[in-house]
Amino acid sequence: MPNQTKTVKLVIHPEDLEILDKNMNWTVESGKFNISVGSSSVDIKLTQDIEILK
Repeated sequence: MPNQTKTVKLVIHPEDLEILDKNMNWTVESGKFNISVGSSSVDIKLTQDIEILK
């Protein structure tokens, strides 16, 4: 419906951001990540930076 809003809670755990390192081990790197939500890559409605500290 037009002009409808909804609150959504998204929980992102560090392991959700795992990547393979050069030794093919799953790891989570420290750093800032940008989370973007939208209907497409050119129609972003919300962005939020998160930071992983180790």
